[in-house]
Amino acid sequence: MSFVIRHHDGREIFVSMDARHVREAVQEALSERASLAGAVLEGADLHGLDFEDADLEGARLAGASAVSSTSTLRSSWGRRTRRTPRASC
Repeated sequence: MSFVIRHHDGREIFVSMDARHVREAVQEALSERASLAGAVLEGADLHGLDFEDADLEGARLAGASAVSSTSTLRSSWGRRTRRTPRASC
């Protein structure tokens, strides 16, 4: 089985021939240091993956469990972004 990660413009940006779920495909892309810039990963379960050097510039991650509240992401431009927990109401 294969799994395709698509850019928000619809084109394929990574194809895994072995992955059965988005998490497995993203793990494979990360291990191959593939760019995930512009990837549509909304709502994906990506917990525990190492995004330290990942290229996620423009990726759509709304609702994804990609990182913990204290994880650090680095974009393709080398900027670091620290996610902070949202306040509960």
